[in-house]
Amino acid sequence: MAACWAIDLGTSNTTICTNRDGSVRTVNLPDIARTEPVTETPLIPSAVCLLDAQGEQVLIGQKAVAYNWDGQASGFAYGFKRYLGTESQRPLARFGDVTITARDAAFYFLRELFKAMENHAGEPITDLTVAVPCGSYETYRAELLSIVRRWRKPAAWWWEVWQQLMTLVRRQHPSAKGVTFRTVDEPVASALGYGVNLERDVALIAFDFGAGSLEVAAVRMEGGKRKCWQNKVCASVAMMWMSGCCKSSSQNRCGRCRLTVCCSNGRQSG
Repeated sequence: MAACWAIDLGTSNTTICTNRDGSVRTVNLPDIARTEPVTETPLIPSAVCLLDAQGEQVLIGQKAVAYNWDGQASGFAYGFKRYLGTESQRPLARFGDVTITARDAAFYFLRELFKAMENHAGEPITDLTVAVPCGSYETYRAELLSIVRRWRKPAAWWWEVWQQLMTLVRRQHPSAKGVTFRTVDEPVASALGYGVNLERDVALIAFDFGAGSLEVAAVRMEGGKRKCWQNKVCASVAMMWMSGCCKSSSQNRCGRCRLTVCCSNGRQSG
C-alpha cells in the first residue's frame, strides 16, 4: 500500500508525516532537518538558498541555514509562506541579476523537499495533503497546486522517468492515478492532530501560534453516525501578532490584521 504524506508548511519550520496502513509517524530527514530539543520533533527550517541562477542547485532546510551562517549568502530566502497566498510575486532575495519571489522560493523549497521525501521512502509520492491558512485558502491552494503540477513535469527527461515509475506503481497499485493532492485548513488539522473524536458532533476553538501570525478559529466537526465526516471553519481571526500592530488600535482589527469568515470543506485535486 502506497503511503499518504502530509506537510505542515510553516513560516519558520516545516514538518512531515506519513501514514501507511494506519500507522502515522513524523518523518525525519536528517540531512535537512534539526531536532527540537524538548519534544525531539524533527523540524525542517522553511528556508531556501540558490547556488546558481537557473535554480538547478538549491539548498533547503538546515543546509540552507548553515550555508547562510553569516547572513550574507546570495540567493537565501525565508518567510515565503506568509506571502504565498497574498503577494506571491513579492521579491525576497536576489542571486546575481535573478530576483527570487515568494512563489519561486516556495517552488524551490517544495521541489527539493519532495525529492528528499521520495528518496527517503524509496518510491514516488502518490498521495499528498498540505495544511493551508484558511484566511487565504483559495489563492494559497492554487499556488500549491501549481507548484505540484510544475514539480511533476520540470523537464522532458524527468517526465519520461516519472512515467516509467508510475507504470511500475500502477502495476502494484492499480488504483494509483498520478498524484492525489489535498488541502486542509490549518485550524482543522490542529484539531484533528490533538485527537478530536470524529464520531460525534463537536465545536471547538483552535489557537494557532505561528512564527508570523496568530490565528484563532471556531471549528465545527460534523461526525455523528454519518459514514463520512465534514468540517467547517466557521470564523477565523488572524493577526500579525509579532508586529504588535493591534496594540495601538481601538478596533477589533487594524489595516494589517484581518477578520475572515469562511466555510471550507476538505477539497481534493487529482
